[in-house]
Amino acid sequence: MVPATRLERIFGSGEQTRDFVHVRDVAQAFLATVQQRRPGRYNIGSGTGVSVGEVLNLLKELMGSDIEPQRTQAIRQEVLHNRLSITKAGNELDWRPRIRLREGVREIVDGLQAVAAPAARSPSTTSRA
Repeated sequence: MVPATRLERIFGSGEQTRDFVHVRDVAQAFLATVQQRRPGRYNIGSGTGVSVGEVLNLLKELMGSDIEPQRTQAIRQEVLHNRLSITKAGNELDWRPRIRLREGVREIVDGLQAVAAPAARSPSTTSRA
């Protein structure tokens, strides 16, 4: 379990959606444009909108945490829903995201746990005899 070190905030209801994509998928899209010599403007995303609340619940599940973030007032003029059309990248670059949200978040949580575990086991370096 990754210890919660600070309380994060969710602005508004948490129902606002975003199009989350793994950085390795972004890198693969960039490489496809270079390798295929197809410069241009492409939407690189998952093509799916996922709510901030869903991401929070996924994090809590994978971290084994029951922490609740501080809920604060919504951001004025925030775009409430964002989902990209990735059709052009698919058609012109033969690109699509391969890493699912759960898999990408699991990777991050595992990395955090690997870093946190040795720190939790090591004796304090600030104690004096």
